[in-house]
Amino acid sequence: MAIVFAVAILARVVFNLSLEHRLCHFGDAFFFLTSGAQLLIAIKTGVLLHLSDLHAPASLGLQAMQSVSFADRLLIDGPVYPAYLAIIQCVIGLDPATSLFDAHTIQLSISNSLLDACACLLIYQMGRLAFDRTTGFIAGLMAAVYPAAILNTASCYSEPFSYFLIALWLPLLLTCSLRHIGKVAQLSACLATGVCTGLVILAKPIFIALPPMVALVIFSSWLLAWERRRPAGLGGRLTSRPYNQREFIRRIRKAVPCLVLVIVGALITVAPWVYFTGVVTGKPTLIVNRYPAFNLAMGNRLDSDGWRQYPMPPMSGNIKDVLKDIQNDFAGAPADYAAMQIRKASRLWAGSWNNFATTFVLSPEEQDCVQQWLLLSGLCGLLFALSKFSLSTRQGKSAIVLAVVALLHCIYIAFEPQSRYAYSAMPCVITLAAFAISFLFRSDTKLRLRTAVVLIAGLAFIVFKRFSPSIISLIHPLVTNQSVLFIDAALWIVAWSAVVLMIYRCTQGLAARTTLAAFWLAISANLLCSSLYSENRYEAKLTISEAKPANQSINIADGDQQPKYLLVDVSSNSMSPAVVALINGRELAPPLPWWQVSANNQELISALSVQAHGMGRSIQSFRQWWVFSIPQDALKAGSNEVSICKRPGFAGDVTLFADYPLAYSGGPVGAAPCAARMAHGATPTTKASGTLARSDAASRPYSGSSKAWLPSLDGASWTKAFSSVFRNEPRIYSQMDVTPERAAAALKQTDPVPRVFIVDTAPNKNAVGNPEALTLTKDTVAVDGSYPPSFFLTPMSAMTLPQHLPPASRFRLCADVQAPKQPTNAFASVSFTASPHGKPIQWTSPWQPTSSRVTKTWSPWDFGDQIPADILDSPDAKVTVTVSPFAADLLFLNKKQALKRSISMKNVRLEFSPGNSYPSPVANPILR
Repeated sequence: MAIVFAVAILARVVFNLSLEHRLCHFGDAFFFLTSGAQLLIAIKTGVLLHLSDLHAPASLGLQAMQSVSFADRLLIDGPVYPAYLAIIQCVIGLDPATSLFDAHTIQLSISNSLLDACACLLIYQMGRLAFDRTTGFIAGLMAAVYPAAILNTASCYSEPFSYFLIALWLPLLLTCSLRHIGKVAQLSACLATGVCTGLVILAKPIFIALPPMVALVIFSSWLLAWERRRPAGLGGRLTSRPYNQREFIRRIRKAVPCLVLVIVGALITVAPWVYFTGVVTGKPTLIVNRYPAFNLAMGNRLDSDGWRQYPMPPMSGNIKDVLKDIQNDFAGAPADYAAMQIRKASRLWAGSWNNFATTFVLSPEEQDCVQQWLLLSGLCGLLFALSKFSLSTRQGKSAIVLAVVALLHCIYIAFEPQSRYAYSAMPCVITLAAFAISFLFRSDTKLRLRTAVVLIAGLAFIVFKRFSPSIISLIHPLVTNQSVLFIDAALWIVAWSAVVLMIYRCTQGLAARTTLAAFWLAISANLLCSSLYSENRYEAKLTISEAKPANQSINIADGDQQPKYLLVDVSSNSMSPAVVALINGRELAPPLPWWQVSANNQELISALSVQAHGMGRSIQSFRQWWVFSIPQDALKAGSNEVSICKRPGFAGDVTLFADYPLAYSGGPVGAAPCAARMAHGATPTTKASGTLARSDAASRPYSGSSKAWLPSLDGASWTKAFSSVFRNEPRIYSQMDVTPERAAAALKQTDPVPRVFIVDTAPNKNAVGNPEALTLTKDTVAVDGSYPPSFFLTPMSAMTLPQHLPPASRFRLCADVQAPKQPTNAFASVSFTASPHGKPIQWTSPWQPTSSRVTKTWSPWDFGDQIPADILDSPDAKVTVTVSPFAADLLFLNKKQALKRSISMKNVRLEFSPGNSYPSPVANPILR
């Protein structure tokens, strides 16, 4: 046990001390911390003694989720995790009246690390009680180095505490059934189990089903032990056993006090909560309401493929309306809808919980491989236990209980599944996986060899599938219809069938066969649905360079004088894409993110800005559409040659995304517009026939009917990009209009079709003014972490903005940067101040990067945004440009390391452009 605890606490402390960004307060963690602070204030001020004063109409929907009032927060978050946070905040001396939780990042992360290290000890105890000491030791070590457990000690989500409660509850439950302990110890364990059962029920809404489900398993195993004919193993032969009625009655009488103590302990825990909800809301309730209507609606929208979408579409907070929407979606497109539900299983289980794409020893993709291998090993452990032990034995009963607790989390598939929601099931999965490994030490030589082959081959297959290129990329020139997708899915199904066959060779019995058959059907259905319905399966990646540009010929009609811009789907590992675009040999000005110039995107930018801050990145480094402004005289009637290449001198990779030109056949399989959803104000994308956007599911990416499946211009999902195994990009795929000429040309190609389009724009009203650039320095300057004055690229008293900048003017900071000593994460800030109407204001762009990677080679560095009207209208507007050679949080987390860092900069300039420099996009552009 000491080894397990030492490894666990060392790994977590080393990780948290190596962080350069404070993560404890991002996303839902802020609201949980606020709940704990509000509860601590309520305890100190005696509010809990006057609950009647809190009675008020409860907030609804998102208002309740984002409220910071004591009653709303406690009703939404429940009493268990906020109570833990209240205790921690009291111990570390955090002032609950302030919201500066990030100032106590280190204390909070160390507290979380201690809790998680204790969970590793409990998992050790779980494995020891369920199976044996070897299993317990392996399970404890696996939990100690489990990547998701280490990474999430830096934040304050409720799932790690639920993980701890499950790891505490199950050993207590198993201890109650031990026969060799004394009566007093057993009754004490039963009371403790009851108290912990109450905590588990209040920790998560779905956990209310755990006690009855586990009780059913225990009662069934207990009855089976006293049947006249008891099976020697699940699915095995039956053996006779004499029935002793007196012994049976004695056992029941002995169990009654234990059961009563469990119930009493649970009631002691849940009674205060039921009283609180009754007084505050007027309706006593046991379940913690986490607003299921919202998650149900977001996770079942067919037009967003079940992803949480920003900007959020109009939706009802009434569960009945949400269910009606779901019913209409299913009735209109049952095949599409069923496929979406099957794919959601992968979103819940297949990805490691790593919201901020953090690398610690393993990359996020490698962590996903570990997660999937644990799931496969856990399945093997369950099958080995079912084959070797009867349900009436301690091992067989424990294996079923662990499986039941883990499988209960599949309920989240019906909502909006994220990898974090399955996290509290991992103590059970890890314990079963440990039993599979310990099976190597207890079997005969032949079975031991087979088990080793299963575990090693399973890991090799998972790694290969995660990092291998798409099979479509290898065979698409040979097959030009939808059969290529069936071939892709069939090859992976055959590979998984081999793994299932190897597992079967290690097991026996009816239960093992049934479980294997169910697993094979589930994985086959998932692979098939992923191949046939996931849009990014048709996606190609083109690595471009100066010597290897991506070329595209685009036609412009004669007499077309509408302003235009170039739209490119590209990404690179820099603050902005290091790409150069040429039209007919003429180089275009550097691009801007589409989201930055499009309208009604504040909610999306806010969501992605929070994510970028937590990751220590720029929103610009996320994969997205980029816009190049096209001078009108650069285009000509007829064919226009577009060339996209890497910027000279850039050392990183640049990827341009493309589509495989597969010609699919088949008719519409979509749904009619959902009447209930349209009644709420939503406007689904429609075809001429009136069907939903997904109606061309059988004819993509280019169908020849002027439609193409492409990443959306206005819809993105934080969940998709950062909270599941699908870590490709935040955008949601949707059907977009393409000119018939482009669609016809794409279908004739054999090579991938680059996602490079020319799009019309709306006339720009701010077409006055000339670009102006302020050169801050051409010479190479050093920014030294130990010398703060070197951070200021403008005078420390700020610099006055150029006069008479037109409305909607933009700023852009450009520079070349280098880290002469060692690579570092640098921070840049362009801060505007003004006093319109005598009221001082300060503004920094949400696109401002938290930090950007600077290497030993010179690389371009730039970002910008539109300046608010309040700043432009103020005569005293000023701007301050600062750069530091470290992320801002590092100065707090590791001051000594921050002071040692430095970067070099040259060609630093601050540009101001009038609003007409980039055109205004049209609402529904047609892509050429």
